[in-house]
Amino acid sequence: MMRGPENIFFKEYKNIKATDNYYKRLQYHLKNSDYILLEGAQGCDLDMNHSRHYPNTTSRQVSVAQMLADSGISPLYFKDAIMVIRPFPIRISNEIYDGSKIYSGDYGEKNSELTWNQINIGSYLGQYPSVITEEDVEEYQDLADDLTEHTTVTKKIRRIFDIDIELLKRNIEINTPAEIYLNFFEQLDSSYRNLHGVYTGRDGIYIDKYRREYLSWLEEELGVSITMLGTGPDLNHYIDRRQYVKKR
Repeated sequence: MMRGPENIFFKEYKNIKATDNYYKRLQYHLKNSDYILLEGAQGCDLDMNHSRHYPNTTSRQVSVAQMLADSGISPLYFKDAIMVIRPFPIRISNEIYDGSKIYSGDYGEKNSELTWNQINIGSYLGQYPSVITEEDVEEYQDLADDLTEHTTVTKKIRRIFDIDIELLKRNIEINTPAEIYLNFFEQLDSSYRNLHGVYTGRDGIYIDKYRREYLSWLEEELGVSITMLGTGPDLNHYIDRRQYVKKR
């Protein structure tokens, strides 16, 4: 919402308390708009109560129900949730701005942490990063695009992990999304980086066998359709699968 230059009214409420004018405008839009998109920050894996990583969490709950409560919106207005996930979850660095070491917590099962070299080369070769060896790194690291991410404030390299499907299932149960937006799809194969278009299963954008199998596996495990694939940082960097899949 903050990205749109036309959304002047809502920019007034960044980092300040809501006023009576906010509630009047909110109620007006709730009663007169076809729909409202409410976007939350952070992920359910950082939830203070439900992530199983306390105290290495954010300072609040992160769920659809909590987003509605924080925004002053009655749950009676709620229609559908779209859950945004990524193939390889991240954590902040274990090093802060002054070089001091901290412990930012782990994600999922033990020994699931990956390196950015594994991500980069796995994406370059179209292989799952956990199978990338030191020999692969030595051979391909100068050829692969660097997908390394840095934290917003300290600019330190983020930690990245393999997915924990059981933990993701719990997040699905907490938030009951109608559909899933799988972001960072290019981390699975760099040939999809910054791609934009529609996938119908017959024409349009082609998705190779291994990526189709991965998507099918996720959908079967989670019981939710993956309708969109994020492929890059810009608003039009996505692959639309909505014509191909039906909401479950």
